[in-house]
Amino acid sequence: MLTVLIGILFITLHALPVGAEPSETVTAAINQPSSPFEATTPADEAIEENKYHIPVVLNNSVETYIEYFRTREKRTFQRWLNNSAHYLDPMKKIFKDENLPEELVYVAMIESGFDSGAVSRSKAAGHWQFMPDTARQYGLRSDWWIDERKDYIKSTHAAAQHFRDLHSRFGSWPLVLAAYNAGASKVLRAMQKTGSEDFWDLKESAYLRRETKVYVSKFMAASLIARDPAAYGFRVPDVEPLRYDEVVIREVMDLRTVAYCTDSTYERIKSLNPEINGKSTPPDDNRYLLKIPKGKKKIFLARIDAIRKAEIRISWDEEVYISLLNQGESSREPGNGPDICPVFEKETTLAQRPSQQQAARRNAAQETEPAIDDKDGHLNAKNPMTACAKRTPAIGPHRYLVPWALPPFSNTADRHR
Repeated sequence: MLTVLIGILFITLHALPVGAEPSETVTAAINQPSSPFEATTPADEAIEENKYHIPVVLNNSVETYIEYFRTREKRTFQRWLNNSAHYLDPMKKIFKDENLPEELVYVAMIESGFDSGAVSRSKAAGHWQFMPDTARQYGLRSDWWIDERKDYIKSTHAAAQHFRDLHSRFGSWPLVLAAYNAGASKVLRAMQKTGSEDFWDLKESAYLRRETKVYVSKFMAASLIARDPAAYGFRVPDVEPLRYDEVVIREVMDLRTVAYCTDSTYERIKSLNPEINGKSTPPDDNRYLLKIPKGKKKIFLARIDAIRKAEIRISWDEEVYISLLNQGESSREPGNGPDICPVFEKETTLAQRPSQQQAARRNAAQETEPAIDDKDGHLNAKNPMTACAKRTPAIGPHRYLVPWALPPFSNTADRHR
């Protein structure tokens, strides 16, 4: 019996890599698929589910970042955890369906903190911080109307393809992570200079930037904490995953109209569709898939149908004038307004609205004395002040749809962020 035990101990010790301690490596790289003839038990499946598919090395660099996230950046990391709760399940499913390690989702944590609106100084954007060229390479649209780098579903599919391509090239997940940060060419150059295919050797060289050297350690630290936040002193996020319905939009539609038709707010609709750059769906896509609050699809379709049939009519009232136009043909130029009215405002003259004349005159007189007759304070008939007026809705349910003057279905140029 003693001989058998000694033999088992001898085999176990020789199975470890040279110079490695049993606690150094948490797990091995991607698991190889099991033989179809092997039987698994529920207990085996539970163990398999908890395994890491990317090697997580507990070295000094990783432990330093664990402590860094637990102390100096604890508030920031807690926000990342809260943000991640909205997206983890669908993102993990995408990686699982692509037969990739699910913990790759934590790359989005250190890239953007799971913030779809994150934009770097180098113009990388979205959860995965895709650069414009890389985004186009993987089929993500990025133009005046839409930036699909901010769509967490489409961008995660693109990220999965990118990770697969990098792994086909390098065959090592630490090298893949380094290449994701620095670019494949820089990692290949470092490998050629050092003659090594091990990331940890490259980390000790002078051929990678410090940002790339610590990137892998940050990822490993973040993934360890995110898998068990309570064990590291963090609060488990009490946030529900993102839930929504989807509707096909066949003509350009203002998001404020969508908000009204779903009993929601513009901000809510915008947060569900961060890839939309402006205030309306793209005019060149007649099958745009728009996200709306969960359970609101039926009322949305009913209200949109009513608007199309003109059963809901939008009434407008004209509001006080807002800015004077330049009087180019007169020697007396107020000079405090635009040359033309904005696209959603109406050009008029102050003399046309006597009921608002006094207020308008007081506002105008502060900066445009030449357009006022100094003797009696009346408007100068020879040089009438032309102004821009904006329209607002009458009191009623349509206050949700305006003060944006065009109807809900249009070729609007209103693309203010």
